[in-house]
Amino acid sequence: MSNRDRFEGKAREVAGKATGDEELEEEGRTQHAKGEAGEKIADAKAKVSGTVEAAKDALGVGSKEPDASDTSDASDDPEDAGESHTAG
Repeated sequence: MSNRDRFEGKAREVAGKATGDEELEEEGRTQHAKGEAGEKIADAKAKVSGTVEAAKDALGVGSKEPDASDTSDASDDPEDAGESHTAG
């Protein structure tokens, strides 16, 4: 609705100027500014979301499948299996 606020606000501002209605003009300026602020917030959200997604992709975060290159297994550790490696 930001575009709508922006355009309606500008129309009210112009109508207020044309008719000498300062209150309508001020309401229009406020509505116009509200619309612009909403658009800037939406743009910022989109940029942040895109940045977060790019970072996730770069880090491999959020992947539902385990990494096939990770072949480590704690049970392969001889100390975990109770084996002792002492010099004798």
